[in-house]
Amino acid sequence: MSFYKEKLETSAQDPRKLHNNFSSLLNPPAPPTPSFLTAEDFATFYTEKIERICQTFTSPPTSSTSHSQHSTTPSLTQLSTVAAEEVLQIIRSCNPTTCPLDPIPSAMLQTISPDLLLFITTVINGSLTSGHVPTVFKKARVIPILKKSTLDPSDISNYRPESWNLWNSMGMVCFLPGWSLISNTMASAWISACLVDISSWMMAHQLKLNPSKTELLVIPEFECHDSPELSPAF
Repeated sequence: MSFYKEKLETSAQDPRKLHNNFSSLLNPPAPPTPSFLTAEDFATFYTEKIERICQTFTSPPTSSTSHSQHSTTPSLTQLSTVAAEEVLQIIRSCNPTTCPLDPIPSAMLQTISPDLLLFITTVINGSLTSGHVPTVFKKARVIPILKKSTLDPSDISNYRPESWNLWNSMGMVCFLPGWSLISNTMASAWISACLVDISSWMMAHQLKLNPSKTELLVIPEFECHDSPELSPAF
């Protein structure tokens, strides 16, 4: 009972979250309909789907402006290290969503983060200076979920893959050399232009993302034109 009591108390100031908590308690979801689809079936289906999407690309996506406008844009060549205080602030401000692969719950990590701060900061700075992301951070558990509860669970096309990994469980963190991503015009312009390119391609193929449910990391292969602010166009 203490678990649910704490859950309701923490959501008391958020009507939407409070309503969701009550709904989950009073109207628990029905058990899923048994499905005979295997992990191999899903792996084959999504691999082939990705291959079909890749085949639609005739050339690398480019921004709407000419390349001549990109030539004067500085390139990002290195990443600076971060201070322990900045790492602690990021950990505490993230939404503590836990991934099944996490060694401990994210909420617990936030609580004991001061004791682990030195080790976490060392790992992050080692990754930033070497340009290498540890393999363990790239692992994910992909769970096929029905797009709607009313759809036929035996039809594999009615599922969408949901990825749970260590990176996404603590939210998105962007590091740039001594800059704040949101306040820096050049960094915002790079990402904004790339998002516009992706959005244009998706619209051309009748695709749409839900911004509130989509996490995106963009590392552009080309320099993008300047833009006054970061404004995803999905």
